[in-house]
Amino acid sequence: EHRAKRALHDLHHAEQIKRIWKESSGRYGVRKVWQQLKREGYVIARCTVARLMQKLDIQGVWRGKNKQTTRSRDDQKRADDLVKRNF
Repeated sequence: EHRAKRALHDLHHAEQIKRIWKESSGRYGVRKVWQQLKREGYVIARCTVARLMQKLDIQGVWRGKNKQTTRSRDDQKRADDLVKRNF
């Protein structure tokens, strides 16, 4: 049974990606995994790493996007509506 080249490459790269991702305790995202692969001498496109990581259902740690600057509280007095807005 003959497998497509891409499928064979995918299998091999998927193993490496999983290994690097595990070594980073699941911290590395596409960019760092890809850079580590390059350092180890693999020739692989970043978009391929992204595709395989998506397929393996793994992703790095997300930074930011969690700072909440405004918290509305109902027990505080709101400013009077001087413009008589009507929503």
